Amino acid sequence: LPRPGPSDHKGTAGHVLLIAGSAGKTGAALLAARAALRAGAGLSTMASTAAGQAALDAKAVAEMTASYCSGDDPDGASYDRLVQLAARMKAAGLGPGIPTGPGMAALVRRLVAEWPTPMVVDADALNLLGQDVASATVSAPAGRILTPHPGEMSRLCGLPTGEIGKDRLGHARRLAERTHTVVVLKGARTIIALPDGTAHINPTANPALGTAGSGDVLTGVITAFLGQGMSPAQAACAGVFVHGQSAEQAVSSVGSHNLMASDLPDAIARTLEDLRKS
Repeated sequence: LPRPGPSDHKGTAGHVLLIAGSAGKTGAALLAARAALRAGAGLSTMASTAAGQAALDAKAVAEMTASYCSGDDPDGASYDRLVQLAARMKAAGLGPGIPTGPGMAALVRRLVAEWPTPMVVDADALNLLGQDVASATVSAPAGRILTPHPGEMSRLCGLPTGEIGKDRLGHARRLAERTHTVVVLKGARTIIALPDGTAHINPTANPALGTAGSGDVLTGVITAFLGQGMSPAQAACAGVFVHGQSAEQAVSSVGSHNLMASDLPDAIARTLEDLRKS
């Protein structure tokens, strides 16, 4: 895990960009950005639609905000607006709570194919890519991490969700090889598959993580680790493990049947502190 030194500060811990949120779905962006800060990112910026930014400005405290379009769907200048932010960013997370119109579909494809820093691709960004995901990822200039749950995995693979469940390990490996990405197939015993066929299985399996927004938190954690210099494989494995351990921390406070995703960021900070001491 990244270990802050005595001279480190927000400028050395990595500035991450979360391209996330839209009107009615700003909670997803905030969960990801807050988790990124708790996982050690020095700075965290949420980029959303104009309406999304206005709503996020009313909620954000330590997080920053930006807008890439004035309407509810990205326009032709949205990519360039985001690129202007990229000069000072170390990593990006794409997908939680984004709009799903045709402009966003085109923007997602271009971001995944051309964005210059490592990127976590999650949620509706995966759905908008669908089975054509490999055409956007194979020549990407930096590492890409795909974080599907079983339903999103079924759309990426063109198979029923039930078929995915019959061979989670095999499907994760094949998707990683086909797309040249790290694939995080979420669920009990989350699988992290690498393009070379290597796969890791997370030892934690807390049912409390089956709550709305938990995946957005995971996106923030992995993005933060990328921003602190970890490789995509390291960031994915560490992020999944810390995410699972944080559920154990949070459950001890609120109970497994009452956990909300907003309980996780603080638990992530405590988990990291415990792991660094061990």
